Amino acid sequence: MREEMLGRPASGYSVQTGTDGQAAVELFTQRRSSGLPFRAVLLDLTVAGGMGGKEAAQLLRKMDPSVPLFVTSGYADDPVMTDPVAYGFAASLRKPFAMSDLSELFEKHVVGHEPSRSGVSPPQPSTS
Repeated sequence: MREEMLGRPASGYSVQTGTDGQAAVELFTQRRSSGLPFRAVLLDLTVAGGMGGKEAAQLLRKMDPSVPLFVTSGYADDPVMTDPVAYGFAASLRKPFAMSDLSELFEKHVVGHEPSRSGVSPPQPSTS
C-alpha cells in the first residue's frame, strides 16, 4: 500500500506507514503518547521477514480495544481474512482493492464514530 494513494488530498485521510507490524505498533504507541491517536489501523496480514498483521493486532488490542483495525491480504482463504472479527479486526479487505473499497470500509467503521478518548478531535480533511 502506498502512502501517496491513501494520503492524497482527495481522500481526506492523514496517513502514516510502517514497514511491518512492529513498526505499526511503534507508530501507534507514539501517536497515543502524543495525544493524537490513530482513528483506525490498516495492517497487512503477511509481511516477509517482519511482524504480520495478526500479531500486531494482538498488541494493538491490548493498548486500545476500541480502535478499528483492518486486515488486508491477497490470501483470501486465510482464516483471518474469512473471519476477521475472531482475530480482533473490524473487517478484512482483499488485495488488490480500489481506493473506493477502502473508503467504503472507513465510512462504515470510522467516519462518524468518535474516538472513545476524551479531548481528541477527529482529523480534519486536508485543504492543500
